[in-house]
Amino acid sequence: MSKLQTQKDPAKLIVSCFFKEDRWLLHALDHLVNRFGSVERRVGPLYFTMSDYQRSQAEGEMKKVMLDFRDLVPRESLASLKVRCHEIEMQLLRQAQDENVIASRPINLDPSHLFTDKFIVSSSRDKPHRLYLGHGVFGELTLMIRQGHFESLPWTYADYLEPEVLNFLSGARRRYLHSLQGALTTTEAPSSL
Repeated sequence: MSKLQTQKDPAKLIVSCFFKEDRWLLHALDHLVNRFGSVERRVGPLYFTMSDYQRSQAEGEMKKVMLDFRDLVPRESLASLKVRCHEIEMQLLRQAQDENVIASRPINLDPSHLFTDKFIVSSSRDKPHRLYLGHGVFGELTLMIRQGHFESLPWTYADYLEPEVLNFLSGARRRYLHSLQGALTTTEAPSSL
């Protein structure tokens, strides 16, 4: 019988922010930093071709910024992170409605987990290749990492394959591996007390 593994490496938190107006990104950044800690690196804004769903949620050209957070998070936290990001989205939506902004959704926040061998994106929409994580959240294996390189899957959105995004994720993975080494060194070091 196989043994259940209870101690696994934490995840690197990456949040993708889709927006039209820069001010909504600035508002979201305040909320995200308050909830998840400091941002180590970011990429963007990038312009991309929207999916039909994204196009239905916004009017005009959308921008994307990806944020790499310094603090590692528990690997089982992706659903709760998506719920927290949704709460931020709803707060900003109420603010936009109070200001009589026409867009139905001023910003979309998609938290993701980066591991040594994979990149998993959260979603509130079910698809055959997504696994249910609880709380109305699904996880999608978006990129695999083999021999240090990202590989796409048939369902990987094109914006995750842009060279700037792949370079950003490669840098985030290097920082993640460095953080894991530091955590191992800290936990394995003999106590001098």
